Amino acid sequence: MKTPALLAGLSVLVLGCSASPSSEVARPAPGPPDPQPEVIERHTAQFADELPQRPPGSGEEQVAASYILGFLQQAGYPGRLDGVPVADLVRSTNVIGTPPEGATPEYLVAVPYGTPPNQALDARSLGVFLEVARALSVRSLDHPVEFVALGAEFAEQEKGTLGSVAMASLLREESFEPQVIYLSPVLSGDAFYAQGPLASEFEPDVATNEPPARRVARAAADVYRNEGFDVTIVDGDAAEVADTLVAFLSEPFR
Repeated sequence: MKTPALLAGLSVLVLGCSASPSSEVARPAPGPPDPQPEVIERHTAQFADELPQRPPGSGEEQVAASYILGFLQQAGYPGRLDGVPVADLVRSTNVIGTPPEGATPEYLVAVPYGTPPNQALDARSLGVFLEVARALSVRSLDHPVEFVALGAEFAEQEKGTLGSVAMASLLREESFEPQVIYLSPVLSGDAFYAQGPLASEFEPDVATNEPPARRVARAAADVYRNEGFDVTIVDGDAAEVADTLVAFLSEPFR
């Protein structure tokens, strides 16, 4: 598998980044306050064209983590890396963007960023994740939303969803109790779907309680529920998912 110059160069963004949030003053992300479909597609193309396979603990997954971390930091989020054990001498990473001005997280938007071994997945959910984070930062830095790109969700060890296991444990350690919004790893491309406690709070004309959730999304939801967290799975058309999430997450502080 190739490691192209464009994304490989982004690995230097990890240098100087520790497991603790950055101490730099948060600044709003550039661009308009609404999600841009063309930006979602650009992110999608980066992963699809340059790093189509990102197996747990691999170099490709590490480069993808660098891309996500760098973008979240540019969008105003203090970046944080949290290790995810996979196997002996193999580790993955959760990439966390904490609320820009230090608010206690009330919502956690989560998405897997890896792939199963020897398999490529559509990456529009990653494009949505990054563009929602950017648009929300433009609207306000004083919001209580944390973003996490989960590593090793497709691990073959245990029951998989190792990134969610590590994230749920970290939330418990830090005594945070956010509502978890889990983006389906592969978006269906059809309207907007939500399953979970927040489903009724989204636009009633597009929300439903029966999403075509993938196995890993259902398994991850069980991880958070078993730890006492509320979790809502979101799926559907990329542009509609992005618009709906930004409108919902920005409502309390507009």
